[in-house]
Amino acid sequence: MKNFNESDFAKNKMNTAAIVYTHNGCTEILTFEKISESDPTITREEFKKLKKLSDELFHEICKNDDKASKYSVAQFNDEILDDITEAKSPEDEYIEDEDEKEKAEDTRFEQVMAKLTPTQKRRAMLYSMGLSMDKIAVKEGCSKNAIKKSIHQVRKIFSTFFPEMGLQNDDSIPIR
Repeated sequence: MKNFNESDFAKNKMNTAAIVYTHNGCTEILTFEKISESDPTITREEFKKLKKLSDELFHEICKNDDKASKYSVAQFNDEILDDITEAKSPEDEYIEDEDEKEKAEDTRFEQVMAKLTPTQKRRAMLYSMGLSMDKIAVKEGCSKNAIKKSIHQVRKIFSTFFPEMGLQNDDSIPIR
């Protein structure tokens, strides 16, 4: 680089409160206040991250000062800045991923419930509330074996949709 102090990297690094770069031959100074006029949702923390990123980008360009990097300096424009400011934070991405997982699980649960008969639903609910087979049989007015069969069928259906729960379809699992 011919004159380091005239480089975007040096100008940007020297101004700690703004992003400084050259665009169409003019030095542009982008402050938090200027960005927040067009995007009022941006926070100071996000601007600090953007400033840090701009320092890193200009440093890379400065380090790789050859013909290719000279062309890429001209490409740091408003479109790139828009991409950076519109990027999702890691927290937002994590929340979106968790929401998608939760929706998928809700959908699987709804599919399970659609497969159960009203009797199976009712008996499974009582069983999940901690009632014993004997108490459910009395409440339902049927035999303990009928309750046991219903619960096994519910387990079988659940194990199909939720294999990660480790539910088994065999009689080796004790039922209280």
